[in-house]
Amino acid sequence: MDKKMIFGALFALATGIGQAATVETTDFITNPDHFSGFEDLEFVTYATTHLEDGVLVTEVNSLQGIYAAFTGWGAQGNRSWYANGGDVGYTDIKLASGAAIDSISFLAGNGWLKNPNYVHYQLLLGGTVVQSGTVESSLGAWVGFSHGGFDEVRLAGTYYPEYTSGEKQALAIDNVKITAAVPEPETYTMLLAGLGVFGLIRRSRCLNAGDPRAAV
Repeated sequence: MDKKMIFGALFALATGIGQAATVETTDFITNPDHFSGFEDLEFVTYATTHLEDGVLVTEVNSLQGIYAAFTGWGAQGNRSWYANGGDVGYTDIKLASGAAIDSISFLAGNGWLKNPNYVHYQLLLGGTVVQSGTVESSLGAWVGFSHGGFDEVRLAGTYYPEYTSGEKQALAIDNVKITAAVPEPETYTMLLAGLGVFGLIRRSRCLNAGDPRAAV
C-alpha cells in the first residue's frame, strides 16, 4: 500500500466518508460553503452545465435544454434548474474542485406540477454509487442529505414513486446549498499518526532489504 492510499484511507475515516447519509426534508444548512441559485441563467438555455460558487450542475441526456424561467413549482427568485419538457437523464451535482461533500440541500419540484413530489437519488463516491433511494416530498419543499461520504449527487424527479433509470423524468431544483467535508481539528492527529506509521513501515522494509537510506 503506498503513501497516497494510506493518506486517503485516513482522510476518509476522519471525514466520515463511507457512512450512510441522513435524508433531510428541512432547510437544515444555515451556513453553506457553496450556493447556487441559478439567477444568472437566461430564460431558456441550451447550455446544460452551470457553474456557480464552486457548485457544478449538469443535466445529463437533456433533450431541449434548460427552462430556467420555470419557477411556478415553488422555486425562489426568478430562475431555477429544470430540463425543458423533462428528459430521460438526470441532474448531476458536484463540487467543481472534486472535493467530498458533507451535506447538500435543495428545493425540489417537478414539471408536471403534481404532488406528491418524488426525488430519486444516487450518492456517489469516486464514480461508485454508495447510497440510493427515493424521497417523497411536496412541490417546493427542501430535500437533502447530511453527513455522508459522497462527492457527487444524481437526481431525477417524478410525481409517482416507481422510477427506473432511463425513464422520463422532470425534476426541477433551486437554491442548492453544500457544505464540504473537512476533518475536525482533532482528526489531524490521526492523519499525522497514520503517516508516522507509514514511515516506520517503510524504514523497516528498507532495513530488511539492506537499504542504507533506512539509517537516515
